[in-house]
Amino acid sequence: ETLRRWPAVANGTFRELLFDDFVQGGGEDGNKSVRVPAGTFVQVSNIARHLNPDLWGSTAKSFDPDRDWHTDEIWNGNV
Repeated sequence: ETLRRWPAVANGTFRELLFDDFVQGGGEDGNKSVRVPAGTFVQVSNIARHLNPDLWGSTAKSFDPDRDWHTDEIWNGNV
């Protein structure tokens, strides 16, 4: 929970898209879909993802050491 709330790499990580994808935000009103071609490097913002209420619920911006984690979200040392 500490690393979710205050990530060690706050600016995120870079990924190369394997497939074409679309993002919202183009055009004058910012509502146009823009194609991002495969092979483009994109940055995944950890802080935006870790504080997203769609992923973490209404308490996303709160530190909750008792937050419920799904089994597949916790690394148990097995590779």
